[in-house]
Amino acid sequence: MVKKYKIIREEVTHEQLNEIFDYYFSTSNDREVAFNIVETIDNAIDELSNMPERGANLRNRVDIDTDSKYIIVYNFAIVYDIKQDQVKIISILHMSRDFSRLF
Repeated sequence: MVKKYKIIREEVTHEQLNEIFDYYFSTSNDREVAFNIVETIDNAIDELSNMPERGANLRNRVDIDTDSKYIIVYNFAIVYDIKQDQVKIISILHMSRDFSRLF
């Protein structure tokens, strides 16, 4: 049987998803486009419960010693930690952002 990890989201990630929705809705003027982008990101987060190890090591992207990982969805990085049977979603950042500001 495949191990399932519990997904825990930092409060900031809910705010970030709302900001992503607002941005794409304001630029496209299409609620469905904005919803589909956020839904795809949200589904990718949920899929981490099955195989969180698949993400890239964040320490390869920033010059900081960390065990955090990330996956890319569209132009966004979902940054997370794996602790025992939990995946903690730390942040959802646009790829143009400075990842070192997380620490």
